[in-house]
Amino acid sequence: MSVVSVVIDTSKPLGLHISRHKSSLQSILFNFQTVMRAIRIVLCFFFLTSCIFADYSNYKENWLKFKKTFNKQYEHSEEETQRFLTFVDNQKKIFKHNLLHSLGTVTYKLKSNQFADLTHKEFLNKYIGDVITYDKRSVIGNVVEKLDAVSLPPFVDWRQNGTVTEVQTQGACQSSYAFSTTAVLESQYQRKTGNLIKFSEQNLIDCTGGKYNNSGCTGGSVATSLQFVLDNHAIDTEASYPYQGSAGNCQLDVVQANVSINSVNHLAPGREWLLQTAIASVGPISVSFDASLESFQFYSSGIYYDFDCSKNGNHFGLAVGYGTENRLGYYIVKNSFGKSWGEDGYIRMARFRNNNCGIASNAVYPSL
Repeated sequence: MSVVSVVIDTSKPLGLHISRHKSSLQSILFNFQTVMRAIRIVLCFFFLTSCIFADYSNYKENWLKFKKTFNKQYEHSEEETQRFLTFVDNQKKIFKHNLLHSLGTVTYKLKSNQFADLTHKEFLNKYIGDVITYDKRSVIGNVVEKLDAVSLPPFVDWRQNGTVTEVQTQGACQSSYAFSTTAVLESQYQRKTGNLIKFSEQNLIDCTGGKYNNSGCTGGSVATSLQFVLDNHAIDTEASYPYQGSAGNCQLDVVQANVSINSVNHLAPGREWLLQTAIASVGPISVSFDASLESFQFYSSGIYYDFDCSKNGNHFGLAVGYGTENRLGYYIVKNSFGKSWGEDGYIRMARFRNNNCGIASNAVYPSL
């Protein structure tokens, strides 16, 4: 029978041995995590580089698909070459951004769409208007400081109630104000009468100059457009006065829908809780926001939040609902770039992120 003896060196405290052993394990673990993180970054870099600088044939194939999908035609070969180079440059930017999304750095994705052959400057000049300023002293209508308290549901989407018309395309005309005006008017009219009628953007583009201070295809205001409808007690239907995508002479001898607006209402600027309450209790609300970033041009899906987004609006849409995804709040906003842009023509914009992009800075709706 063997005897096993255990010798404890009392000159060195046991706790010290354990502490040093634990510290050594932590050091090894930290070094391992650091190495793995470095390997991940290196792999991402090489993956990114290989994809960005893919061979010419891949870009050419995507270019041919793009032209076919969006029916793109160019006047001469020099223009097409320049558009192709712009397209390639945009593809690289889109891929870089989507890699960040896959790493969890950003909350939305980008995609190649009908604007992929345009530089960002060209996109802004054709589709996005000037900055919209809010001045309480010059506001047309009422300023709403509060709404009756209601129990707000966690999710609202007025599209599910048949309260929102189909997404349209404004074309190369800075007419988002007209589309937002008709959209909010259509929704409020439906809520009151039960009838969803498509109203005419062209009527507003052609007829709201002068004292209403709109500028056709170079921008305008939802509030003054609603005031035009209030003053005339009517607006033309889309069927009788169809959209042209360019400004023309005001047509007076067309079929109009009788729409009586009692007041034009502005939500007190910057108050997102008030905007959410209005969406839930009043219905879809016209909003303006900053659409000047390149990320907006190619937005595809997800919750749009950009630290560089200002609170100065330059584009109008219609907030038709709100919700939460992965603990991130969002507004559902109808745009006027057609269904090939964004999430079938919609964008989910960040909610309760310090009024990101100025989403609550210029919210307007009519009372019928």
